[in-house]
Amino acid sequence: MAIGYYNFGNIQQGNQSVVNSMLGLGKQISSAIETHAATESAKAMLPMLQQQYQTGMGLIANGHAEGLSNIYQASMLASQNPILAPMGGHMVNMGNSAMQQVSHNLRTRAAQEGALIRAGMAHPGSYDANGNYIPAAKQAAPITGTALANQTAKYRTNIANTYNNLKTGLEDYLTGKDSDAASSFAQGINYYQAAQKDLPGFSDPNFENAIAAKRAIEANRDPALVIKRLKTMTSQPKKTSPVPTKNPDIAPQSGMGMLPAASGGLTQADQADQEEPQTPEEDQSIS
Repeated sequence: MAIGYYNFGNIQQGNQSVVNSMLGLGKQISSAIETHAATESAKAMLPMLQQQYQTGMGLIANGHAEGLSNIYQASMLASQNPILAPMGGHMVNMGNSAMQQVSHNLRTRAAQEGALIRAGMAHPGSYDANGNYIPAAKQAAPITGTALANQTAKYRTNIANTYNNLKTGLEDYLTGKDSDAASSFAQGINYYQAAQKDLPGFSDPNFENAIAAKRAIEANRDPALVIKRLKTMTSQPKKTSPVPTKNPDIAPQSGMGMLPAASGGLTQADQADQEEPQTPEEDQSIS
């Protein structure tokens, strides 16, 4: 061994061991710091990610594909944190699986509804509690032509007979008198209006005059003058000889919106023989 030489190998090995130990300790401390930071970040992010994931799954369950975008956004945020990264991947897998299942259910439901609609069109009807099929009643064809004319004539005869049987209560009905005759005439009005609903376009002059007179009285017209005017329109004068007229089509009389009575319109000669000259007060109350 040379003079003045010292073996520093042991010292160097010791120093290297200390360095390695310090390096390992530094790595452990750094890893712990990173883990702690990731944990705290995960705690802060987790509620928001869960809420966004639940919202997306709810939209998917209702058949809205935009729910996947919420899940993808939550997955991207979760992937930035090493602790939440596996959760983000699981979110995407679950969202895709749910979307496929919902799409399949919607297609199946649409096919079933279409089949039911086609079956309903081919076999209209319903089912009772025991599952027995009840065919739907066929709708009656619209009445036209001769059948419509016959039905109209039948309605007109029934309504005319009803008016003739109840006209004794017309004056009580117009004046609002509480009597059986007035109540019966009011029921006749209801029967006439129901007939109009059954046969659109149908009308009877006598009932129309009565309804117009009732409205005129309700509008504060003189009841006596209104009733006198109504009797003039619905009465049929007895003449010894008919007076010819060049124009048989006489327009309805003015006043109260009334129509000519069922007995027919009045000619100018009939009016001259039947009606008395009206005073200005009468004209003003009825017009």
